[in-house]
Amino acid sequence: MQFDSLSDFIQMNGHGVYVWAVYFLALGVLLLNVLRPKMMMKRFYKEQYIAYTLQAAVSNEKLKDGSGDYLK
Repeated sequence: MQFDSLSDFIQMNGHGVYVWAVYFLALGVLLLNVLRPKMMMKRFYKEQYIAYTLQAAVSNEKLKDGSGDYLK
């Protein structure tokens, strides 16, 4: 199918609104498929870092006051 002008290509014989809406929707889904795992991984690493630092702080407190039994 050949179009005479860019305007004809965008309008696509009256079906342009539907065609371009589907293209943009598909592009949005593809972007979500790429970005969401990256955001989730970033949040996971942040939560793990916080948990690790809290665990280290608790361990240091137990060492200081002598309440931890580390020989077991």
